[in-house]
Amino acid sequence: MTGFDASPSRRDTPPSTPGTPALEQDDPTAAVLLDRRGEPVFHTVLAADGTVEISAIDPTGETRPLRRLGGAEHPMGVYPQQVTADGKGLLVGSYQDGDDLRLVRVDFARYLGGRSADRSEPPSTD
Repeated sequence: MTGFDASPSRRDTPPSTPGTPALEQDDPTAAVLLDRRGEPVFHTVLAADGTVEISAIDPTGETRPLRRLGGAEHPMGVYPQQVTADGKGLLVGSYQDGDDLRLVRVDFARYLGGRSADRSEPPSTD
């Protein structure tokens, strides 16, 4: 899978909020979701079949697929999409083969194989 370019050259400072870093996102079918520190942690993209592919972005910028959601039940995409406060999960709306929309947590740590998703901590040796 291709890596995600999170280099400083892709960041810009919007004129309305000086000093606040922003991440340029030029693909209307994709979104990069940031944690509280402004680091990219999740990448979502609308696939050709109408599903939304959710990937984790590791500290090196490499993306790894986590889950596919949507299709006919989400014709305008999967909403809501919110990174959890700890930056280790993504809350998304999903019907899960039912009629009621539910919040589902997609866990970043699952992708890391039990290692810490906090970039300030070294991976655990469990």
